[in-house]
Amino acid sequence: MVNLTVNTILLFLSLSFITFSITGYGGLFVKIFFFKKKKYINDSYLAIFGLTFLVFVSYCSNLFFSHSESFNFFIHLVGFFYFIFFLKLKKKIELTKTIFLLIIIYFSFILVSKNHDDFFYYHLSSTLNLVDNKLQFGLGNLKLGYRHHSSIMHLMSLTYLPIIKFYLVNSINFVALIFTSLILFENLKRNSSRNYIVTFFSLFFLILINIKFKRLSEYGTDIAAQLFLIILFLNFLKFLLEKKNDESRLFIISTILILILSLKVSYTFYGFFIFLILIIYEKEKLTNFIISNKKFIIFSIFFLLIFLFQNFANNGCFLYPISQTCFFYDFDWTLKEKEINEMKVFLELWAKSGANPHFTATN
Repeated sequence: MVNLTVNTILLFLSLSFITFSITGYGGLFVKIFFFKKKKYINDSYLAIFGLTFLVFVSYCSNLFFSHSESFNFFIHLVGFFYFIFFLKLKKKIELTKTIFLLIIIYFSFILVSKNHDDFFYYHLSSTLNLVDNKLQFGLGNLKLGYRHHSSIMHLMSLTYLPIIKFYLVNSINFVALIFTSLILFENLKRNSSRNYIVTFFSLFFLILINIKFKRLSEYGTDIAAQLFLIILFLNFLKFLLEKKNDESRLFIISTILILILSLKVSYTFYGFFIFLILIIYEKEKLTNFIISNKKFIIFSIFFLLIFLFQNFANNGCFLYPISQTCFFYDFDWTLKEKEINEMKVFLELWAKSGANPHFTATN
């Protein structure tokens, strides 16, 4: 009983350490790439910015180092100290209390849920491979799951800490859930008497995610991306309706888009859809944002380039399984064209519920 209590306290403290570290990196991200005193960004978005920044850190560091427990502890120590000592927020104490309260409320998410079916198939092994090794080429030849790149594995690998080991790899999904709920709740509270469309949107999805996505077993590589998609469309809706804080809103939209792209490449479609509308209806605002935020644009370009390189290292394709982006015969470790085309058909069948781990349609 004593050991169980100690382990639970240790999990709680480690989870809090990781959460505050991610929030700290979010503050650092905003300061580096969007430090404008007159522009308003709600503090509840800091975790999304922090995850985006940590994906980039993970991508770059993995080129040269494995994500060992000492490396990860140092990374999170920097973020944690930045949150405590250097992050300047008007309501920092209130934000700290809110984060602690959310961790307490949702803590059972970590304790009582079983993992997703794919967790032991390739999620955990992919994560531990990043912990033990720097970037490797051609892992897609070993197992089908390794061909599908998702930055959530890189984020999970950064949670491998001393003593706690791999027991908090799902803390990334936990952070996605609690901060999505926080953003929706704050929008619901602030817009309850001003904008009924935003109010209804926030209320509907706050109820939905806390009913549908409260179980860890739901979380593969796509649920976190889906949660961020909700926040993406919330901000896109507010951008079109409110006509204020436009530059801040575009910064949020752009950051969420590159994070979602790295989590689930098939969601790229939403980015094309949103930017097409912005180009058609808000071209001037989009142009001004690009011109006045050169550092963020440069970061985004480097982020996308290293993201494509990570995909390429897995299987020889910049965007698997789009065969036009693959190098079939230039390297020994790349996947072959016939295999890619067959997998493309199978994945389409899977997406249409014509296949699952126990059944495949014959026609």
